[in-house]
Parts: sequence; C-alpha cells; structure tokens
Amino acid sequence: MVVQEEEMVTPGDVLGKVTEVKAGKGAYVAKHNGFVYASLTGLLRTLSPPSDSSDQRPTVEVTGHKAHSVVPELGSVVIARVTKVMARMASADIMCVGPKSVKEKFTCIIRQQDVRATEIDKVDMHLSFRPGDVVRALVLSLGDARSYFLSTAQNDLGVLSAESTAGGTMIPISWTEMQCPLTGQIEKRKVAKLLQWTTEMASSLLLLLLLPQPITTLTSSSSRTLFFHQSPHHVHPLTSLKITRKTTLSISKPHTVSFALTESDSSKSLQPSSQTLLQELANCFDLPSDYFAKLPGDLRLDLNDAAFDLSNGPVLDECGQELGETLLNLSRAWEKAETSTSSTLANKLPELESSSTDRARSAFGKRLISAGRRFQSMGQYGQGELQKIAKAMITTGKHLTANSVPTVTNEESKQETRMLKFGELQVEVTPAKAYIGALIGYVFGILSWELVQGIQAIPDSSLQYANDNALLLAKSLRGALIAIFYSSTILAAFTTVGLFVLARQLESKEK
Repeated sequence: MVVQEEEMVTPGDVLGKVTEVKAGKGAYVAKHNGFVYASLTGLLRTLSPPSDSSDQRPTVEVTGHKAHSVVPELGSVVIARVTKVMARMASADIMCVGPKSVKEKFTCIIRQQDVRATEIDKVDMHLSFRPGDVVRALVLSLGDARSYFLSTAQNDLGVLSAESTAGGTMIPISWTEMQCPLTGQIEKRKVAKLLQWTTEMASSLLLLLLLPQPITTLTSSSSRTLFFHQSPHHVHPLTSLKITRKTTLSISKPHTVSFALTESDSSKSLQPSSQTLLQELANCFDLPSDYFAKLPGDLRLDLNDAAFDLSNGPVLDECGQELGETLLNLSRAWEKAETSTSSTLANKLPELESSSTDRARSAFGKRLISAGRRFQSMGQYGQGELQKIAKAMITTGKHLTANSVPTVTNEESKQETRMLKFGELQVEVTPAKAYIGALIGYVFGILSWELVQGIQAIPDSSLQYANDNALLLAKSLRGALIAIFYSSTILAAFTTVGLFVLARQLESKEK
C-alpha cells in the first residue's frame, strides 16, 4: 500500500469526487453533489488500493491532531518498562500497545504465576526481571482499577533489553541469561526467545528508547529477527536510524561491530579504587533532607529491610569496631528516615574502609551487596535516586569482595593446625597435647585392665544372697562390668596408639 504525500486540510475541504476516490477515516461523501469532504482538521493521506482489488479507487483519510491514544486491550501484545520488582510480582509501565506508543500512563503487574508456563512455584522474580528492563508481554486481563495483569508465559515473551550493573546493554546468551559486554558478567533474566519483530514493533521500541518524542510515520525496508549470540564479544545493534524531514523513520541494514576483550598489563590500574567507589556512593546520598521521610509506605518498608541487611548479625565482629558502629548508625538513620544523618555517615565510609582489614572489607562488601539489592527492588522513584544508590552499593560491594582476598605469607602457609571439636568445645591439637592424651589413655587402659581382673577374681562361692533371684542379678551385674571394662581397655589401647602416631606426624611436619 502506497501512501502519498500528506497535506493539511480543514473541515469542508473538497478531497475529490466519489467516482475518483473513496472516503476513509475523517472524510464523508456529500450525497447531493457526489464530492468527498474532510470532516476533521488534520493531515490528508491518500492510500492506493490493493492490486487484487476490483475497486481501484484510492482511499482518502484525514488523521486529526487530537486523535485518541491507543488503549491496552485483552490479548494485546505490549512493550513495558519494569519499575519495581517484589517477591511475588513486578510492576511496570506500558510504553507501546502493538506498533503504537501510548500517551497516557498505564500501570501493569506481572505476577509470579504469569512469568512462565512451567515450574511456576520455582519462579524467582528477582532472577526474572530487574527495574529498568524492557519486556514484551501479553495483556492477560484488565486487572483491577489500578493496573493491568500481564503475562510472559510464552516463548516469544520476556525481557527484550536490559542494562547491567556496569551500565552496559546486555546481550542475551540463553533463555534465562544475559551477559554484559563490558564486564562479561552474566545475570539471570526471563529472556524472550527467537523473537520475530514486525517493522512497526521494532520501530516503536527504538523510538521510545532513543527519541524524546514520538514520530508519526514509520517505514522500513524489511522486518528484523532477534537472535541469541553465544559470543559476548560481538554486538549487533538492531537497526540504524535515519530521521528525514517529514519525520519518517527509515531502518537500514544492521552493522556489525566486532571487538575483543583483551587483558592489559595495567588492568588493575584501570579499575576504580575502593575509595573512589565509596565516595561515589556517599555522593548518591546527597539528597533533600526530607527525601526518606516522603517515601511511600511500601518503600519505607524496603528501606527498613535494607537497614537490616546492612547491620544484622555480628557486624562489629565481622567489620571491626569503628566500621561496624558506623554501619549500625547508618541503618538506624535509614529506619528513622534521617536523610542528612545518613549522608554524613556515608561520607565517613571511605576513611574507615582504608583502615580496615581484608576480612572486614569482604564482610562490608557482602553487606553492601545485600542492602543494594533492597534498594534495587524499590524501583523507579523520583528522579531515579534509589536506583543510583542501588547501583553504587552493588558495584562497590562486588569490588570490595573481589579485592579483599587475604594474603598469606610463606611461613603461614606451611603451618597446619588441627582442631578437635566436642560440641561447643574446640581444642587445638599439638604434639605435646597428643603425647599427653596418649599417656592418659595408657593409664586409663591399665586401670581398666586391673579392674576387670579384680572382678574376675571374685569366686562364685563368695556370692551369698537370700534367694536365687538376687544371686542371678549379682552374676548379671558382674558380667556387665567385665564387658564394660574390657571394652574400655581396648578403646584406651587404640586411643593411645592413635594419639602417639598423630603426635609423631605433627612433629615431623613441624620439622
């Protein structure tokens, strides 16, 4: 179908004769004279008829400036951006319905049971979606008064575009994984399988992602197919954009950019230091004094969870006294929604980290990652401050954890310690302690042997009791004592030999 050049018309303008053109949308036929007139103020478009049609008259239609926006309907395929991920659902905003972008804001929900068709009870929402992901989904129902219900439980539905924690656009490598081309890190997602895109769908998604306002006319030469690439070293952009004077989008052939990740001799020097990352994290907390206090109720609960993850357990033992107390105070500031106090405490972290041990840095990094995940689940709020905090915390935490491997000297690596555990009691085994244990076992074995010999030496005639039952009970007791002390003697002998051999082994290793 060929669309001729558009022009502006107003109601009452003559568009042609009914014998020459057909009236489409925004046009009508006057029966008294057989002319076609415009009924709207807008752009006139002339659509050529199909080649196999018996009526070869072109169709004229007028598209008004105030045309109603498209509305999601049951069964519509939509493109949405995830704003918040919770344990049982994910919230998103619909950006496109089919090939058309929406003007109003439509909130939608992807429930846990609607993520995939199989193993519904094993679905982890945080491993399926992240805030900022662009997903392709099906309108399952109109939901409630506040949001639509979407489903990604089909092969061609799921995440289309996602951004890694390093800020790069990730490449799908399987149906459940995407990889960052910058760092090579793999993240879990519910990825859309081999997706055949129509031209209009690809164009509308690109417009929403790359342009500040929508474009009215979309044209291209062919449709595009999205494939998964096993190699993370090749990036295939979907299309290249060309904007013409008449706001027409042309989609040309894709270009392939090949690159390889190589290891440099000075790779460590290119990585930001812990001090720099912690200072960037502190700068993220430079917020208005009432920012935390104005958070909605559900986000305040998430903030309390982040405070718990940051300071729970033996934080003083793991992170050290000063750093641990700072983390405790920072978590209390979050719980009380004291934004200025949290900013002040966050600015102390770079200095405290520099004086911490490797073990404390590693524990600190793990707590930052856990708390950062909580901030990440809060979704898009305000100008994206919470997501900036989440990204900085996770990046810093991973850097601290990866670079906090304790160094072991040659002398320390040669030392081997053995511990014996008896419930809550732990005893370090040394050669001296092993010899002492062997001596105690030897003495205990001798005593057990002497006792069993003494019991056996008692004659049966000396056992005199009032009746036969008492005599039988006494003989049974003597037999039990003999068995117990014989067993003790044997165990003491094995223990003595074992501890003696262990002591000799420890002595030889020390030498």
